[in-house]
Amino acid sequence: MTDITPSHDLFRPKLSRSETKAEITDRSARSIIEAEAKLRERKTEKLRQARLESKERKDLASLPTQKRAAKVIEPKGTVTPSTKYCSGDEVIT
Repeated sequence: MTDITPSHDLFRPKLSRSETKAEITDRSARSIIEAEAKLRERKTEKLRQARLESKERKDLASLPTQKRAAKVIEPKGTVTPSTKYCSGDEVIT
């Protein structure tokens, strides 16, 4: 009986049983490491984005806000350095 080997196995050397197990372990380990690296990258990106947003909010909060000058109401009869009183109630500035 003739054993027909597929063309993709024709030039490939047969691996020993220990090499096959090592290859399976290596492939599994690499896939686990790759998955962990992807998770780590996603987490890092998420934390980076949160840090930038926090910094942006902090910068916006630290900006000085423009406040309106409070209108000072002085009681009647007070004299400020910029006003002079003449006779009667008229004020000369």
